[in-house]
Amino acid sequence: MDALPSALSAAMARYKAGHPADSLLVLRGVLALDPGHASAAHLAGLCAAALDDHDAAVRFILQAAHATGGRAEPVLANLAVALANHAIALGRDKASDASVMACGKALAIRPDYLDALLTLATTHLHAGRPTEAAATLRRAGLLAPERLATWKALGDILIALRRLGDAVTAFEHAVALAPDDPRACVLLGYAALAIGDANRAERLCLRALALAPDHAAASNLAVVRMRTGRIASALSIARHAVALRPEIPETWINLGSIRMHGGWPADAVCATRRALVLNPNYPEAHSNVLMALEFLDESPLALLAEHRRFDARHGRPRSAHHRRHDNDSAPDRPLRVGYVSSDFRQHVASCFFEPLLAAHDPAQVEAVCYSDTALPDAVTRRLTALSAGWRQAVGAGEEALADMIRADRIDILVDLTGHSAGNRQTVFARRPAPIQVTWLGYPDTSGLAAMDYRIIDAITDPEGSADGLASEALMRLPDGFLCYWPPRGTPAPGPLPSADGKPVTFGSLNKLAKVTPAVVAAWAGILHRTPESRLLLKALGLADDLVRGDVERRFARHGIGPERLELVSWSPSWLDHLALYRRIDIALDTFPYNGTTTTCEALWMGVPVVTVLGNRHAARVGGSLLTRIGLPNLVATGVEEYIDTAVRLAADPDCLTGIRQDLRERMRRSPLCDAPGFARRMEDAYRTMWRHWCHARNEVFLSRATDGHGSAQ
Repeated sequence: MDALPSALSAAMARYKAGHPADSLLVLRGVLALDPGHASAAHLAGLCAAALDDHDAAVRFILQAAHATGGRAEPVLANLAVALANHAIALGRDKASDASVMACGKALAIRPDYLDALLTLATTHLHAGRPTEAAATLRRAGLLAPERLATWKALGDILIALRRLGDAVTAFEHAVALAPDDPRACVLLGYAALAIGDANRAERLCLRALALAPDHAAASNLAVVRMRTGRIASALSIARHAVALRPEIPETWINLGSIRMHGGWPADAVCATRRALVLNPNYPEAHSNVLMALEFLDESPLALLAEHRRFDARHGRPRSAHHRRHDNDSAPDRPLRVGYVSSDFRQHVASCFFEPLLAAHDPAQVEAVCYSDTALPDAVTRRLTALSAGWRQAVGAGEEALADMIRADRIDILVDLTGHSAGNRQTVFARRPAPIQVTWLGYPDTSGLAAMDYRIIDAITDPEGSADGLASEALMRLPDGFLCYWPPRGTPAPGPLPSADGKPVTFGSLNKLAKVTPAVVAAWAGILHRTPESRLLLKALGLADDLVRGDVERRFARHGIGPERLELVSWSPSWLDHLALYRRIDIALDTFPYNGTTTTCEALWMGVPVVTVLGNRHAARVGGSLLTRIGLPNLVATGVEEYIDTAVRLAADPDCLTGIRQDLRERMRRSPLCDAPGFARRMEDAYRTMWRHWCHARNEVFLSRATDGHGSAQ
């Protein structure tokens, strides 16, 4: 044993000289001779930690702690460090339970150990437990309110939870601690933008860029400029952000969003696909690609294939989490129907969802809403009052939300978002309900094998030709798949703008991304055949000179000068937006992606809409809406007929006057605005789905009961 002190001294010397592997070799020899040598075990743990062998580090330092009887403060402090580092390593491998246990041991030794708290919070976040992560970080904030990293991390988690006001407060703490920290400014700017304070967000992003050429500051500033209609500036800054850090997927996603707002969906697809190349396991990016493809003249089969690729990449891996459902299979009992959306607020989707929710028969349907709405408003409060149950899904991870739905024993779960922003497709992939349905918020199939039905009608999706274009079974509602309630307090239609011999004004208030080259060519053909007529277009991007110039050049190629165009940008309110229809005689639908809300708004404001039927759902919604209100004569079967219909209507001022005077009441009396009738048809569809499920389930039970045992008794 006399050689042990000299060996320990040699090991310490090698460790201090930066050679932990040599030191550990010596220490293993010491511990082989004396396993209870506390100093040797402690130093061996430090050497193992330096070599990133966290299992060995914890094992050696626990050995030292045992040898000292748990009384040596330096050993305990280093055990806390070792356990925290071990937790980080486990967290990287997604071994979250072991990581949490390691952090718990560290905090039991030293409750004020801040790094262990931060590691525990990170572990919770990576494991899909953001609420626990936020609580842990609040504890860290109380322990060390002067620590910048804590407030940054807390704000990040609150953003993930979509507790946006709390996130602003956390990032304000960070900026107060470090006013010249560019990252803190970027984070506060992002949170400010999320709650709609674009001016503050812009100031903070500019301040961050003045401090350092940060890609996140540039990318966030680009989004601010996009949302305020400054598309050229947004494009320039977004390209700068990509140049700074081309390996960051989010910079490409933001660039794609800006290109969409400018009316360039093909370019948007290219940018967003780049994000998917960088991170193939990014369902939000893949949804963005799918959404942008809807604006292009893609074949329906190509679109179906792309949606199935989404399921293969992001849906099927979650399907391993499917669990058997034991819902009561009585076929005629009241059904618990869950609705999932991030748009339970002043949003176009609410104009179609609220009438259904208000008219549901409680004897047939108990409606439970799962709200991912981060900034609730008056519409949110109305929907809350109309629902039988209201669940806050904001910030819930996919497993947590799926568990919430399972606990509520939902019979039929309805997705109202599809692949639009804020969607929960990966939750549906886990099949938290026995029957899952997609409806309303997206003009195509989900692509998910876990989605059972898609609600449409016989015009949008004709029987036979459309059945092979969806991954779901198609449930066709009679009298249309939509019911519309206009926003409250809408203005009266007003007189015909072209009365008394004034020139006719055509108009479209659809997104610029829907204005494809084929649409421009058709509209130019209409203008050529109606001398002195004008075309009014409205879109956010038209405030920007680059976008306006691009639109004017596209029409100029077809011989239409800028004097024939009226390009209008943002409206300060929803009612101002609707009042713009008082300046339009005839609305022109877009293709292959028709308007939906814009068509309903135009019709409600007394403006007839001319549309053309295409070869997929998005290209046939206009035909469905017009047929439901008794105007099938405005539905063309080809582009030439579309042009002829618009020209013929423009030449008949008496017809236009009659339509304007009668259209709102015609619409009010039609199936399109019949909420009780629509709710009964939707409930009948739910009942059909449910009876099919009950029959299939009972067949399985019967088969199991009779297998090998003769007939069931």
